[in-house]
Amino acid sequence: MKKIAVAGVLWALCGCGTGRAVYVVDQIEEGRAVLVDERGAVMSAALGELPAGSREGDVLVDGRRDEPERARLQAEIERLRERLTRGDDGADISLEAR
Repeated sequence: MKKIAVAGVLWALCGCGTGRAVYVVDQIEEGRAVLVDERGAVMSAALGELPAGSREGDVLVDGRRDEPERARLQAEIERLRERLTRGDDGADISLEAR
């Protein structure tokens, strides 16, 4: 599940650990949401148990959607992606010694 790795990055970026109940909505399928907490623990919840309008990538803090935190984390992820792909020409890599 590639998306869970992204959720792990979200936690590293947000520096969460405040004692609040904080989850990222990792994915939504067949009326269920996969939630990931700051330790990387995964749980499933019925979509109806989440705040109205919840979508993948949302940050839920104490049972409420936190749009400013979602936006902040998304911007940070974009900066990280840009930094990690800078200079990447997209060609295959070789693990052979030169």
